[in-house]
Amino acid sequence: KYQITSKVDCSFIPMMCWHQPPIEELYAMAAYGCEAGNVLLGITSDGRVSGCSFLPETNLDVFKLRDPSARRKEFATFFDWTKNAPMPCRDCKYLDICKGGCHAVAKFVTGSFANPDPDCPAVTAYNQKGTV
Repeated sequence: KYQITSKVDCSFIPMMCWHQPPIEELYAMAAYGCEAGNVLLGITSDGRVSGCSFLPETNLDVFKLRDPSARRKEFATFFDWTKNAPMPCRDCKYLDICKGGCHAVAKFVTGSFANPDPDCPAVTAYNQKGTV
């Protein structure tokens, strides 16, 4: 009736993927995991940019966002994450959608942005059993 478009928070995408919905439906919903520095940014009052509002600020200034090399330098960890994804993400059919879940959560819980989101049910199962 109201035709309201909604966006699922990137931190919830691993939980959606755990239930194995059709990939085409996730793409149709524009459901994606971590988009830090890509389509999502945080900007402080002094113009410093972070990948999202939960990540620490970078050396990138808001007025240099149009410089692709500056953005790539600051956000390479996020842009390249799927190319070097650890298990269980590496073998997950939802990797290109989920992108390892929320990397702010990964940093907070594990100490590294390079780790997958520890709240992901597949990651939890893998860490407990060594397999998904």
